[in-house]
Amino acid sequence: MRRLARLVALGFALLPFEGCAPDDANVDEGSGEGEGEGEGEGEGEGEGEGEGEGEGEGEGEGEGEGEGEGEGEGEGEGEGEGEGEGEGEGEGEVDPDPATTATNVVALCTTPGPLVDGGLQIVWTAVAAATQLDPRNDGVHPTVTGTVNARVTPPTYTATPADALVVLDTGDVEVRAVVRSFAGNFARDSARDFFADDHDVDADVAIAGGAAFSVDSTLLRAVGARHGAGTLGDGHSFTFAATTTSTASFDSATVEYRATEARTATIVGDGVDLACDDDLAYHAVVVDHFAEDATNTVSVTGTAAGARWSLNGGVLKRTFSDGLAVEPDFWTQTHGVVRRDDVDFATLGARVSLDRIELVVDAGAAGARVLESNPRR
Repeated sequence: MRRLARLVALGFALLPFEGCAPDDANVDEGSGEGEGEGEGEGEGEGEGEGEGEGEGEGEGEGEGEGEGEGEGEGEGEGEGEGEGEGEGEGEGEVDPDPATTATNVVALCTTPGPLVDGGLQIVWTAVAAATQLDPRNDGVHPTVTGTVNARVTPPTYTATPADALVVLDTGDVEVRAVVRSFAGNFARDSARDFFADDHDVDADVAIAGGAAFSVDSTLLRAVGARHGAGTLGDGHSFTFAATTTSTASFDSATVEYRATEARTATIVGDGVDLACDDDLAYHAVVVDHFAEDATNTVSVTGTAAGARWSLNGGVLKRTFSDGLAVEPDFWTQTHGVVRRDDVDFATLGARVSLDRIELVVDAGAAGARVLESNPRR
């Protein structure tokens, strides 16, 4: 996910809130398996117990590492008179940091939407760049194959490969897109405006060393749908579906966009099995600056790190002006209760400092974990 965010920072802009990895996102997962050896002493036969440690890694909307300890018990047998020794192995799983797992659960459930939106934005930007740089382009049809190389100045285009569109960024990120359909208003000069208008886009996106997934998006007369499925690049697989109702107005001085989305997702893998609803209400206005606000309503059921987790109608509130967090009172309306094994465990909230506004999962005595951190104005 951070590689995707880096690509965004280098010019492949995503929709607001929908894929920019927070600077301090805490999305570790901790679970471990341990093997142990035991010794027993006695006459004839003996039994022993042992403990072991294991480590697990996980990623959501950000990066992190978590450690877990597991205990195993084993039995050993020894033969002889007087003393005997035995060895055994066992496996177990324990969550060393449920507060971090609670944060991971919320982060994972709010990742597929940003990832799908980000993939669509990348496809648009890649096609726009290839179309502009391709000397063979007829000015009518988009260029959807070849290679755009942004590692040189000015960027260049080559016609190979003939079955995919490859983008090389100025660092080490490489994206490969297989574009099956790409129709829309090519007069729009940004990805945001393109996807706010009628369109039909269908593609596979693969980020080298990271996520690989399919995306599609349609919008016709303000009603649309988006889908995605694939891997997050961290051992988790996902599915995503959204239905959208949106309005957009364009004039010479102002662009205003409103959208509501009903979104569902599943996350499976690495000890995680989650079903998620992540509904979005979004509003943006562009005049002489760019102002936007979003409200996510999140519900989750499923298992992670050996426990049952749920969140019913948690609300995440964000607002930005020109990319910086503003209006702390809006952020602090974030709320919700995360339950672990049918018991209230943590709450959603916002934390405001002089230079940042953070969304957090607060587990009381176990402390708060950062879900998302944004620089503020």
